[in-house]
Amino acid sequence: MTPVVAVRALAGALVLCLGFLLLPIVEALAKKQFIDAVRIVAPDGLSTRVLSAPDPKAEVRAMVLHGEMLEVLNRSGMYIEVKLPDANSSGWVLRSHTEPWRPPEKRGRPLLLPIAIALGVIAVGAAAFLFMRQRKAKEVERRAAMISESIRDAEDLFRSGDHAAAIQQFVKYIELQGGEVRNPDVY
Repeated sequence: MTPVVAVRALAGALVLCLGFLLLPIVEALAKKQFIDAVRIVAPDGLSTRVLSAPDPKAEVRAMVLHGEMLEVLNRSGMYIEVKLPDANSSGWVLRSHTEPWRPPEKRGRPLLLPIAIALGVIAVGAAAFLFMRQRKAKEVERRAAMISESIRDAEDLFRSGDHAAAIQQFVKYIELQGGEVRNPDVY
C-alpha cells in the first residue's frame, strides 16, 4: 500500500468514526428542536373553546377537538395562547383544558452499539485485506527480484563453464516466468 492510499484510508476511517461519535450530540440537538406544545383535554371529551383574549368573556375564535396538538405561543395566568391550524391565527385556551406534550420516548436498543460493532468488523476486514494485499505486493517484488537474480546467476555460471548449474538456473528462470519464455524476436 502506498503512503498516499494509507493516508486516505486513515482519513476516511477517522471521518467515519468522528461522525458516529457525533451521533449522540446530534440526537440531543434534535430533541431540543421540538416545539413547546400542548394536547387539548376537553372537559366534555369532545371539544373546547379558543378565545380571542385571555379573558372568560372574550369572543370565541374557534373550537378545537379533544386530543388535538397545538403549538404554544404564550402563557398568561390561567390561559395559554396557542397557534391554530388556520393560517397565522392564534387564540387562548384555558390551561386546565390542556396537558403538556412531550416528544415520544425512544424505545428499544440504541443503534450505536450495532453500528460500532459493524464498523469494528469492517475495520478488521479492511485491515486484513490491506495486510494481505501488502504481503502479496511484497511477494511479487521478491519474485521479480528472484527472476533477475536467477538469469544473472545462470549467465555467470555459463560464462564460468559450469553448464549443468547454468542449465538448472535457466530452468529456475523459466519456472519463475510461469513455465514459458516468450522471445520478442520470434513473434
